[in-house]
Amino acid sequence: MPYIKPEQRKRFHNWVKKVPEFNRDERGKGELEYVVTVLMHTYLKDRGDICYAKLHDAVYAVMHAAEEFRRVNMDPYEDKKREENGNIVSPTWDRRPRAF
Repeated sequence: MPYIKPEQRKRFHNWVKKVPEFNRDERGKGELEYVVTVLMHTYLKDRGDICYAKLHDAVYAVMHAAEEFRRVNMDPYEDKKREENGNIVSPTWDRRPRAF
């Protein structure tokens, strides 16, 4: 989970404040992926010999952050749109007749 104590977050504030500069130029997904990849390599660079556990940590930190971003940001948006536009199908465990 990306939730660290507020006093730990202070170490990253100056760097994080520069993120809007990255967005100002209307860069796309490729540039965002590049920045994330560089962060992963930077994380690994000073951790000694590369082993599976260190590679796993880098990959899963990004995956877990993405999952949490989706849970907090995308899922509520999709729920709102489902409320506005109606569900496409009933859940697979629901045996009621479907809309199609």
